Amino acid sequence: MFDIGGRIRELRKLNKLTTKELGCKMDVHQSFISGLENNTKKCSMDNLFKLCNIFHITIPEFFNDDSEHVVLTSELKELLNSAKDLTPSQLEALKIFIDSFK
Repeated sequence: MFDIGGRIRELRKLNKLTTKELGCKMDVHQSFISGLENNTKKCSMDNLFKLCNIFHITIPEFFNDDSEHVVLTSELKELLNSAKDLTPSQLEALKIFIDSFK
């Protein structure tokens, strides 16, 4: 069975949000977020839509439990968006630059 609470916790941490910050974004109390993550509270469709909007993912992406699936943080999405207009040689230079940090 799919662990909705675990998925919410995973996405929240990937996006570097506290339960309080996520609660503010959803207009709910921090304890409600904790309840969702611990599976003691049920996640309504409305809240699921809010979560997906906050995490910039689709509902199918939320329920995708494929271990190969990578959830992009908002920072990574911003970087990818910035790189989409680069030329092939600029992309290669960027790749070399990024690889230098490994």
